[in-house]
Amino acid sequence: MSGHSKWSTIKRSKEANDKQRAKYFTKSLNQIVMAVRYGEDNIESNHLLKTAIENAKSLNIPTKSIENAIRKGSGKDKEYSNFENVFYEAYGPGNVSILIECFTDNKNRIVSEIRLVLERNEGKILNNGTVNWQFELQVLFILKIETDSSKKNKVNYQSINNFSKIINKDEFEGDILDMDGILDYEIKEDAFFLYIDPEKVKYLKDLLESKKILIDSIEKIYVPKMKMDVSDENISKNNKLIDLLSNIDNVENVYGNI
Repeated sequence: MSGHSKWSTIKRSKEANDKQRAKYFTKSLNQIVMAVRYGEDNIESNHLLKTAIENAKSLNIPTKSIENAIRKGSGKDKEYSNFENVFYEAYGPGNVSILIECFTDNKNRIVSEIRLVLERNEGKILNNGTVNWQFELQVLFILKIETDSSKKNKVNYQSINNFSKIINKDEFEGDILDMDGILDYEIKEDAFFLYIDPEKVKYLKDLLESKKILIDSIEKIYVPKMKMDVSDENISKNNKLIDLLSNIDNVENVYGNI
């Protein structure tokens, strides 16, 4: 029995790791798709695509998968001709609003899986239009911060000083906020997160790159217009629910208003 128990533990651990690995794979490949859509499929002239491919290779994603993602972004891959970008709406525990974005060729299968996960975790699926108005489409630019100017594709205060008159972090922050189309931003230890008006993506991408500020990744996201105040218990329950929904095949992103 102990041997069987040990094997079960190892098997569960491996399955969890495989799911996490698949999640990183999907996100990395989606960044390639986005890079092509916001630029071109020429690796040498599209810095964003080059960076996304380097990130994918660092995860040991097969070359075939990378090439398929490039074709998907350019609209040349017939394999994806039957796939649709669809959204489902739901309530989580405590009536937290949830928006589920999918890219699928089988809506019946995916909606059944979503409904099952929701029902098992105090959630319920909703009619379209119930909560989607609570979310706003934005585009996220991630700029990596690095103090070593020898490293590529990073934001470096000193190395970009000659191009944008930026001397320190505060001035860089102010310089960014003056750019038309920046809706919001966050600064974390190793990155700037810029929330962009979708209509200004090309303009801001070109402007940042003209200042020698390189974008590490671009992601399409839906941001809640107003966050809901819920209990710690319901935050924990909703985080678990969002993780479970995210692990469903062909679910691209899950957004909540907490």
